[in-house]
Amino acid sequence: MTKKKIELNDEIDRVLNQYLEASGQDMNQVINRALKEYLLKHLGSKDCRELFQKQDKDTNLSKYADELLRGSINDNY
Repeated sequence: MTKKKIELNDEIDRVLNQYLEASGQDMNQVINRALKEYLLKHLGSKDCRELFQKQDKDTNLSKYADELLRGSINDNY
C-alpha cells in the first residue's frame, strides 16, 4: 500500500480526532473511505470502476488516474 503524507487543517483535525474516538476506527480507514467517495463523486463511478479494474502490469494506474483527474477538473467547476 502506498503511503502519502497529508496535512489536516486544525478544524478538520479536531473533528477527525473526535470522530475516531467515538467510532473506534483507524484514521487510514476513514481517509481512504472519504477519498474514495470524493473521487467517485467527482470522477464518476464509470471512470473509477475502469481504474479499479485496470490493474495489470502494463497499465500505469497512477498515471492514468492523474490524466483523468486533470482532464476532468474543469468539468467540476
